[in-house]
Amino acid sequence: ATSAAGSTAVENCICPAGYTGDASGGRSCTVCGVASFKDTAGSVACTTCSVGYTSAEGSTGLSACIFVACPVGYTGDQESGCTACPSGSHKSRMGSAACTSCGVGTTAAMGSTAESACVCLAGYTGFTSGGAGCSACGVGDYKDAQGSAACSSCGIGATSALASTAVGNCTCIPGYTGDAT
Repeated sequence: ATSAAGSTAVENCICPAGYTGDASGGRSCTVCGVASFKDTAGSVACTTCSVGYTSAEGSTGLSACIFVACPVGYTGDQESGCTACPSGSHKSRMGSAACTSCGVGTTAAMGSTAESACVCLAGYTGFTSGGAGCSACGVGDYKDAQGSAACSSCGIGATSALASTAVGNCTCIPGYTGDAT
């Protein structure tokens, strides 16, 4: 901790750049950790370096953050920066390689780090690894939730469009009456 020249009270102590905390009252300051920095004196928190960048412990400015590589689940390079893989894709290795699509009829959370994060959308079933994706529920079938569960049948005398996502999509075929749901 430090204080202004001529200061006589412990309450006037503040944390210098590269450290955070409340130094007043004799409390100690905490060094900013790896991949973070603080460029002003005071009690404000340390700022985290951008994704893919790191810095030494106790860094005092943004310029101390240096590019290493985009982590898993992110793509990009030093010029463009690292961005999370969009939903429906994944990346399991560090570096600037592109994210890999999960395939047709699938989704995965933004920033996914493995193909195992890919799941079938509602209306699709049977995830196949290697980017093949999922198969659409057939005509007369539906599936109302994400995952690899099988599609459900609309029932006898009812049909639905390909990749239907709800039992409410089932309708009676000509020659049948009633509530198809």
